[in-house]
Amino acid sequence: MVSQNSFEDEAERCLLGSILLNSDVLPLVEEVEPTDFASFTHRAILETIRELVADGAAIDATIVAHALQNGSFAAEFRDGHHVSNILIECLESVPNAAHADHYAAQVVKASQRRSAIQFAHELAEAASIGGNFAELIQNRLPGLTKLASGERRSPSRLTVRCLADVVPRNLEWLWPGLLPLGKLSLFCGDPGLGKSFVTCDLAARVSRGAAWPNGETTQPAGTVLILACEDDVEDTIRPRLDAAGADVSKIHVIDSVSVRNKERGFALDADMPLLKREVERLGGVQLLIIDPISAYCGKADTHRNAEVRTMLAPLTDLAAESRFAVVGINHLTKGGGKAVYRGMGSIAFNAAARAVVNFYRDPEDEDRRLIVTTKMNLTAESCGLAYQIEDGVVVWDDEPVDMTADELESLEAAGGGKAKGAARERAVDFLHPALATGEMIFDDLLEAASRFSIKEKTLRRAMKDIGCIKRKEGMNGPVWWRLPDGCSSEL
Repeated sequence: MVSQNSFEDEAERCLLGSILLNSDVLPLVEEVEPTDFASFTHRAILETIRELVADGAAIDATIVAHALQNGSFAAEFRDGHHVSNILIECLESVPNAAHADHYAAQVVKASQRRSAIQFAHELAEAASIGGNFAELIQNRLPGLTKLASGERRSPSRLTVRCLADVVPRNLEWLWPGLLPLGKLSLFCGDPGLGKSFVTCDLAARVSRGAAWPNGETTQPAGTVLILACEDDVEDTIRPRLDAAGADVSKIHVIDSVSVRNKERGFALDADMPLLKREVERLGGVQLLIIDPISAYCGKADTHRNAEVRTMLAPLTDLAAESRFAVVGINHLTKGGGKAVYRGMGSIAFNAAARAVVNFYRDPEDEDRRLIVTTKMNLTAESCGLAYQIEDGVVVWDDEPVDMTADELESLEAAGGGKAKGAARERAVDFLHPALATGEMIFDDLLEAASRFSIKEKTLRRAMKDIGCIKRKEGMNGPVWWRLPDGCSSEL
């Protein structure tokens, strides 16, 4: 038997410590097999880590220690204190976890060296007893050939496709022009604008296959998954979905992740295998809502572009593979500026999303909300939408919003979002003389306003501004409107 020297032992500890510190390095060190370790203890740790990863579990020293004491190596690792000391020793040996590939190369080289020495010993023993050299060499030839070539056993390689072999596919939409299937979209806005109400409305429409607010397009009823940590499921999310007419049998909330009977929050950087398994189990998933996305980033630094891109890549890959849309909710940073840069955290969030939609208060009506496309990589940007929350339900306007996100940002910066638009001012100017002689039936008032290109929504907002008073004749009679008492008809 070939003994292990201290340099080899240190390389093994550094490699294991790197994995414990950052399990994302595992794909970079797949060349290492447990049998490459001279130490049985180190071999058991690597096998246990790979078993945990295969089960979709997160990796850290505590989880690995528990698995060693309760898994297939329990007989050898009964002493919890001893196990902890071994793992701590591995963690403390690592100068830099980013060098895991280098440590892996050292472990493989040491394994090859031991194999060569072992073969030399076998040859010497065969010579001393008159053994069959030809048979010995024949049995060892494959390993000797690879050893002589110096080839590393890494399965890592580039995956390259010739575009002539790629079959084009039409872009698919969940909500045409707004939410693409197989892609990440972001809903960004300040708190209190009703973003979660809107996502509940979307979930309800998907669950029952209903038409979208801006058209007659429908889709087959599908399954919805929700990650939401800011609203209570029992007293907020379920009542909102019921009010929106959802088929709640098709909507599922991910509460937590169970790791060896312990509960923790879901993390995008660690639990994608579990999410994939759940998507496959449920079947027919059309929409995943993450509210807010910043709450599910795990250990990833949301202000570092590289970490955000690495974290989101498995999510977007799963969405593309399983053909569902992802809607991530994000808040806006304080202060104005270009709309596309207002999302919280790294710009990599918006860069990874194929569609970004910002939410605003209507500068003409503080009860009305506007949804405006900030970024759309896949098609021409569509007109914005407007809605109000009435009795806990999203009520969509038929009238499209023709303002851009940057124009709304400028309005908010100039007047705190309370500036009145030209159309509304024109409606106010119309109402004073129109009602100067007394009451008018609303239908007649609307017909007169339409001759000045004033739409119904704009007229109603202007009437609210002025404080017009209505009077209804009986249950089914007409509704009359007049100027408030003391209001002059002069501008």
